[in-house]
Amino acid sequence: MTRRSSVVMSVLVAAVIGLIGWAGLGTAVAEMVKISMKDRQFSPATLTVKVGEPVEWLNDDQDVHQVISGKGLQDPSLGKPLDSGTLLPGQYFIHTFTKPGKYPYMCVIHWSLQSITGQGGMIGEVIVEP
Repeated sequence: MTRRSSVVMSVLVAAVIGLIGWAGLGTAVAEMVKISMKDRQFSPATLTVKVGEPVEWLNDDQDVHQVISGKGLQDPSLGKPLDSGTLLPGQYFIHTFTKPGKYPYMCVIHWSLQSITGQGGMIGEVIVEP
């Protein structure tokens, strides 16, 4: 092996070790927590996460849905911090919570079922811990 190919080989080995090291020692990426929207329900309806952990709501249904903060249409925190807009089947919404607390949310489109039928309604809550 020539001196030049020995240097090239050393550089390649160092690069591979460096990449392996970076992959193994890099900052941890928070795993995405998922909530399904199907059959006019959020599943799970209540979820606990840590600050900085992203949450994904996926519309697994044939109907359109929405994710919006609040306990009802008169809630002063309506739409703060969550407001996905209308999600068509197969679409998703991701939010990363930056402050601890309890975050009730609903699908405004199907929330009214509670007032009409006296049952359920499409509501959920994310509890964010420090």
